Amino acid sequence: MRAVRRTYISGTFHVMDEVHHTPYVMAQYHYHEPLEIFVLTEGTARFWVDGDLFAMETGELIIFPSGVPHKIHVETPIADYAFHFSEDYIRRSFPPETAAKLLQPLRTCRIVRLSAADLTALRVLVDDMARNPGWEYLHLAELIRIVSLAQDAGQRKKRSEALAYSAPDRFSHIVQFVNENYASLTSLADICEQFSIPESSLCRMFRKKLEMTPTEYINRLKVDYACNRLWESNRMIHVVAQESGFESSSYFIRPVKRSM
Repeated sequence: MRAVRRTYISGTFHVMDEVHHTPYVMAQYHYHEPLEIFVLTEGTARFWVDGDLFAMETGELIIFPSGVPHKIHVETPIADYAFHFSEDYIRRSFPPETAAKLLQPLRTCRIVRLSAADLTALRVLVDDMARNPGWEYLHLAELIRIVSLAQDAGQRKKRSEALAYSAPDRFSHIVQFVNENYASLTSLADICEQFSIPESSLCRMFRKKLEMTPTEYINRLKVDYACNRLWESNRMIHVVAQESGFESSSYFIRPVKRSM
C-alpha cells in the first residue's frame, strides 16, 4: 500500500513525499513526458529501466529522462521523494544558457549516490516547498544543483551490482538464447519475458547491432536449419518445417527456395 504524505503541484513541477508500506511490483512499464528524479530516503528498491536492472539503496536517487520506460519492484517498506517536471518548464523559467546548464545532468538515466549532507539538503528543500509554494523555480534550481554536485563529486552508481553483465554482453546473451531456442519460440514475448525487456527495446537492439528485426533474425535461423536438413537428409518437407519451428510447410517453402 502506498501513502502519499505530501504533494506539491505548481504548474508542471510536481513533487510527492511518499511511503510504500508493503511489497509490490509494477506489472507494466510506464513512461511520461516530464523528467523524474526519484530519491530513496528509506529502504531498498529495484528498477527496470528500458530493459536494464538497477538496484537502489537508501540515500540514492535515479534520474528518468523524458520518455524512458521504467517500472519498480519493492520488497521492503520504503520512503521516497518523486520530483516531476518538464524540460519546457525549465526553459520557460530560466535564460537559455542557464536552462541548458540545468538540463545537462538530467539527459542520462543513472543512479547517483548522495552524501549525508546532500540528503539533508533535499529534506530541507522539500520542507521549504511547503512554506514557500511561490518559489518553485528556485526550488527546482536547488534540486538540480544538489544532483549536479553529487555527480561531479563522483558519488554516482551507474549500474546495479544485480546486473550480471554489461549492455553489450546483454545483447550477446539474448542472441545466444535465440540461437538455442528459436524453434520453440512462439513470439517475441518469450524473449522479452526471459530478459525483462520491452519489445520496443528488443527490436531497437537488433536493428542497431544486426540491421534486422528479431523476427527476421529468427526466420533466418529457421530457414538456415531447414536448408541444411533438406540437403543432408531425405526427410519430408512438413517434418523439416516442424523441426525448424514453422507452423506448417506452407510458411517456409518460399523463403527456403530463395535461400537454396
